[in-house]
Amino acid sequence: MKKNIVMVSLLSAMSSSYALDNTVDPRSLAMGGAGVAGANGYNVLFQNPAVLSGLPNEKFTAQSPFALRVSDEGDFANNVDALNLSATAMSNAFNAFNSAVTPAQQQSTAIAAGNALIKFNGDLGNLSNKSLAVSLYGGGFAAIPRTNLGYAFKFDARSELGTVLSYSVADQAAVNTLGTDLNACGLDPVVNAVKCNSANNQMSGGTIAAANPTVNVRAAVVQDFGLSLARHIETEQMGGFEIGITPKFLRVGTIDVASSAQSGNAKTTMPSGLKYENAFTIDLGASKTVVNAKGHDMKMGVVVKNLIPKTLKTTLNNNVEIAPQLTTGVAYGTTWFTGAVDLDVLKNKALITGLTKESQFLRMGAEFDAKGWAQLRVGYRHDLAGNYAGLPSLGLGLNLKIVNMDLSVASAGKKELAAALQFGTHF
Repeated sequence: MKKNIVMVSLLSAMSSSYALDNTVDPRSLAMGGAGVAGANGYNVLFQNPAVLSGLPNEKFTAQSPFALRVSDEGDFANNVDALNLSATAMSNAFNAFNSAVTPAQQQSTAIAAGNALIKFNGDLGNLSNKSLAVSLYGGGFAAIPRTNLGYAFKFDARSELGTVLSYSVADQAAVNTLGTDLNACGLDPVVNAVKCNSANNQMSGGTIAAANPTVNVRAAVVQDFGLSLARHIETEQMGGFEIGITPKFLRVGTIDVASSAQSGNAKTTMPSGLKYENAFTIDLGASKTVVNAKGHDMKMGVVVKNLIPKTLKTTLNNNVEIAPQLTTGVAYGTTWFTGAVDLDVLKNKALITGLTKESQFLRMGAEFDAKGWAQLRVGYRHDLAGNYAGLPSLGLGLNLKIVNMDLSVASAGKKELAAALQFGTHF
């Protein structure tokens, strides 16, 4: 059993939380995730396509970010360590009980096995409904921002992999029955010889024969190809504003397989649970800039991502959700300072149903610009849904002629850690 518990912990360590936070570019990550209104040419395609027509005209910009995020909200790692230790102790105790010959040996080993079973059962309960999440992202875009017609091409890939340990009512009943038989055997192995034999029959090779806990491995890799168009519009009623649209073609690969959590001989072939599907959806955005008497910009923005929802089915009939996300934001900018606040209007759903929790973030951040060649950024993210810890962040940007580099980190202690790096060019 130890080997299989280790397998569960390693697979869970690779799970990711799409609903946790889909901020991938370092500028937004450093600013708490804000950018719907305050995006610039380095992160516009990840935030709001409309801003393409709200930026100063540039001939060309191309950016490529990479992001890593680790989350352990429920102290999963420590609970897995405890479960590995108790699984080893239980397996050893079971083997000792199976090898007992005399009543005295049966009595002492039955008590030890019962105590080990209780400890293992408790540690398994502590691990339930907890997850360790690791998210990886890579992608990029090339754009020409212009007021009359800005356009860009975007491509990226993000993955989500997670595990579910199924510990059914029947399995729990089998464990309780075994515990009862072990307790009786430990009290008096002669009087309760039937109970001793029953307990011995229920344990085989360090496992519980009557129980059948399963490990379900679910994964999704989403490849995103999008073409963005944006235009500045002037009207008598609203003045000037920008609108943008990004039609997106998605290639979604899913894996959904199940195997025994106890049997080391269980065979699971990943291709047997592999499935590919295509989807089409749209991002829509709008932005507006108001310049005050001092020449400072007040910007407002709204974006709807994945406007056309799509539910995909895995080979085991679990859902993969491409769900709408609605975010609004405001930003205030001067020649050396930008402050931004974003709010998720809708709760963000999990990509793979049942593996992650919903989130609804309030994001806020600031950027301090040293004459265009360097930027210092700070931010904070708060989950209004109450499922994730507050996340402070910090970042740095450097611009050397036509080349830029951005780096950011965010940390909430052991609960969450994120980092992003981006390279790009503009001229």
